[in-house]
Amino acid sequence: MKLSQLRYFKTVAELGKIQAAAEALYISAPALSATIAALEKELGVTLFNRTSNRIVLNEQGKILLRYVNQIFNNIDCAKLELQQSLEEREKRINIAMATSELWTPLFSAFALEFPDIMVSQVALKINQLHNVNLSRLHTFVFAERNEFYAADVESVCLFQEHPVAMVPVNHPLAKRDVIELKELENEILFLPYADHSLNKRIRELFYINQIPLKHTHEGAGSASRNMVAQGRGITITTSHPYRVNVPSACYVPIHAPECRWEQHVFWNKDHVFSQEELQFREFVLDMYCGLTNHTHI
Repeated sequence: MKLSQLRYFKTVAELGKIQAAAEALYISAPALSATIAALEKELGVTLFNRTSNRIVLNEQGKILLRYVNQIFNNIDCAKLELQQSLEEREKRINIAMATSELWTPLFSAFALEFPDIMVSQVALKINQLHNVNLSRLHTFVFAERNEFYAADVESVCLFQEHPVAMVPVNHPLAKRDVIELKELENEILFLPYADHSLNKRIRELFYINQIPLKHTHEGAGSASRNMVAQGRGITITTSHPYRVNVPSACYVPIHAPECRWEQHVFWNKDHVFSQEELQFREFVLDMYCGLTNHTHI
């Protein structure tokens, strides 16, 4: 089994079409089909259910994809660690985050106050949060509390978030002070990409409240905002103040029972901090919590 076969398999699994995957990989569709067929023959299982215009992972394919994602996560971690070993690290802080747009004000403010300290940022997909080595490869990880599990970390809650609907101004719900989650059942909803942290949280929110998601589209945040601005549907964001204002849309809080989203900063409890890393941590906690004696979770 070759690494290239696994990369081809992963691409087909994510895109769901041989032609689209072939274009992304810069190979021909017949060559890609042959590679997938050879992989299935080697493993002795069928990995996809094939239809006329799409192929979908079956149960065996989902099992393989889980392990393939772990393999490529570890390769990415190896590359990052090798790169870090060659760099001057005294004034470099390595940070990973699940929802990068939330932290733009933080990094902008820190850069203004500490222009000599380099902050290296990596945006994570949701499956990368399961990497057990994450807190050892990055000094700090910014993520929602229920998305990052590791036994070797400490964390501080920086703020809580609540779901908010972005609604066209001429939509009946735009005149409401609060929207019940149930009222969104039949609306067209534009969600972030499937590997985005907020997508997972929204889907879990509807699931635990036993409300089906009937009409959803996934894509970039800018595309979702454009669709809302054109009156084509609704998107869901959070109550955090850093969000884009669109003149033809407004934000309305969603009443969602059992919803408690907490954004945390995590670090490895055995990490020996440099002076610059300590400065950054204090800056983060002071900015969001105003803490002098910081309580670790």
